[in-house]
Amino acid sequence: MSRIVSIIRSLAVAASVILCAITTQAQAQAPTAGTETLVAESSPLMILPDAPEPEPASAAFVLAPRAPRLPRSRPTVGTRALGLLAWPGYGMIGKPSDESQGDLRAMIVAERVASIFDGATTYGMLDTPFLPDAIQATEGDPLLNTFGNRNKVGVLASGAALELALSASSAAIPRFIERRMGKRAGEAASFGTFALNGALTLVHIELGVYNLQNTARLMKSVKAVNGK
Repeated sequence: MSRIVSIIRSLAVAASVILCAITTQAQAQAPTAGTETLVAESSPLMILPDAPEPEPASAAFVLAPRAPRLPRSRPTVGTRALGLLAWPGYGMIGKPSDESQGDLRAMIVAERVASIFDGATTYGMLDTPFLPDAIQATEGDPLLNTFGNRNKVGVLASGAALELALSASSAAIPRFIERRMGKRAGEAASFGTFALNGALTLVHIELGVYNLQNTARLMKSVKAVNGK
């Protein structure tokens, strides 16, 4: 009987040893399988370890380079003076930096200077004393004596308005000419501007010289009357 009990005990001990061995082996294999799974899942990321991370949209917007602003060229005092002197025709024939329009701008400025010379000599002639027995100075152009042929302010204002109208019309291109001629309208307008302003320059110079001569005659007449 004691032998049977000892045999049962031996079997129970052997069974417990076998169960402990099986449990230990299962626990040892479980972490290994988990590790392999993690490695297998993370292996694609390990192929390119230096791949750049995607930037957010806001970072790309902030880091985008801005185009540098070019400094605007400020006009010099001489350019402003020429623009004011030859207004409005000066601003209608292209940009001041356009070299092809340099001759036209020079012609418009020359015509304006000649018109100022004509106006100044006209003012000097009309500013002579008005004496009964002396030669009388009057403005003979009907376009300028609207306010009186001896009204200095009226004559000069009428002349200035006429000068501005001629200067603007000389540099403008009529629409019907531009429609018919197309691209050649610019060349025709340039030729017309050059010819018209050239003719007006000669007329202003001639009238200015004429006014100076008449002013000298008027002053002689006034001195003769005052000497009597």
